[in-house]
Amino acid sequence: MFQTKVEYLGHIINGKGVAMDPIKIQAVVDWPAPTSIKGLRGFLGLTGYYRKFIQHYGSIARPLTDLTKKNAFLWSDMAQQAFEQLKQALVTTPVLTLPDFSQPFVIECDASGRGIGAVLMQHQKPIAFFSKGLSDRKLSKSVYDREMMALVLAVQHWRQYLLGTRFIVYTDQKSLKFLLQQRVTTPDQQNWVAKLLGYDFEIQYKPGRSNRAADALSRQAEFGQLATLTASKYLQELLHEFHTTTTGGHSGYYRTYRRIAANLYWPGMTSTVKEFVKACDVCQRCKASTVMPGGLLQPLAIPEAIWEDLSMDFIGGLPLSKGCNVILAVVDRLSKYAHFMAVKHPYTAKGIAEVFVKEVIRHHGIPKTIIRDCDPLFISKFWQEIFCLQGTKLQMSSAYHPETDGQTEVVNRCLEAYLRLSPFEIVYGRRPPTIFHYGQGEIRVEAVAQELKDRDAALQLLKHHLARAQSLMKSNADKH
Repeated sequence: MFQTKVEYLGHIINGKGVAMDPIKIQAVVDWPAPTSIKGLRGFLGLTGYYRKFIQHYGSIARPLTDLTKKNAFLWSDMAQQAFEQLKQALVTTPVLTLPDFSQPFVIECDASGRGIGAVLMQHQKPIAFFSKGLSDRKLSKSVYDREMMALVLAVQHWRQYLLGTRFIVYTDQKSLKFLLQQRVTTPDQQNWVAKLLGYDFEIQYKPGRSNRAADALSRQAEFGQLATLTASKYLQELLHEFHTTTTGGHSGYYRTYRRIAANLYWPGMTSTVKEFVKACDVCQRCKASTVMPGGLLQPLAIPEAIWEDLSMDFIGGLPLSKGCNVILAVVDRLSKYAHFMAVKHPYTAKGIAEVFVKEVIRHHGIPKTIIRDCDPLFISKFWQEIFCLQGTKLQMSSAYHPETDGQTEVVNRCLEAYLRLSPFEIVYGRRPPTIFHYGQGEIRVEAVAQELKDRDAALQLLKHHLARAQSLMKSNADKH
């Protein structure tokens, strides 16, 4: 009879208003960083239950809700920051005023280029907050349509408060003041106006600078603005840090821009980053052209077995590292497994042969064919004698036509894109299969027999897909 507060469904209700249950707040504070989508959804479910207490909830939780999409869960620094910020927001939530149905309600709503936001109030005190991000399709609508959408969604969200009572809606879109007197011109507008029928309300204009609560809720910026640069003397240093350094990795314009925009902003940033990436000497020299050469593509025959048909090439012009400045790339044309070996320039035929025997032949045996361009090193008598004695045929690609050795050229392009600064040696893959083509014998072990059959079937499927891929590449390359 003499209680001053009541605990009800995770809320504490007293004479001052409604607050969150401290036990639930502590549960959120003690929540560990999620390691799976299931754990993240549990955290968002608990915090979302109290979203009406949290101003900017949609903006704060956006990096976390994005991780719940299919195959998108990857915990990053941005996700951790949002995780901690959401915890802090719950700890510092205001006490919401209890609604008085004898007094009129007031809604302040707004829309921006990121989403919509609104606040439900009485006597200038908040009763509940509302914010929502918009899809790209809805963001492409006109400002008038987005402001109307914000009004309709806010009214629908607080339907239980507003039905049967008169309320006022404040918006910073002046033309919306005459919404119910204007001619509706589009099907979307007709649909939204129909959803407002049955409510008793008045729309009043309030400039954005006065409508601060709703305006802030709608500004769901993708990144927080940490710094604004106007002094050009710092720009080159920053661009160098985000693009040219080891962590920058000489990535393209878009990735470089995204990394910078996550931390900084300055007027004309897009064009500045584009021009810097275009002028980067390393990118211009290392990144391959995608212009198709003239003539028709003549694809090579698909190999019959793994590590029987290889392609080879060199990646040169690299900085010296541990005495080496060239990478020898050897690629199996069937499985696409590759070996990358660091060598020193100038190299000799004998030295390359020793590396080739040690790193390739030792693991995979003698190949039947090797594709290589007309490098003097490979035309030398030394190499000819080695391959002749081993029974390997050395095929030369056409002069000034590296597409003949296209497999290694593509692998080199990928390696150069990630390497950029210094060479390294890596043996990629596993021990080669030593089982020959399976033929059913008199004595059978069912598990072994099935495994060998599966292996042969996988090889046949691989050859089928390679043939289809070759046909598609030829079709695209022959379009002139």
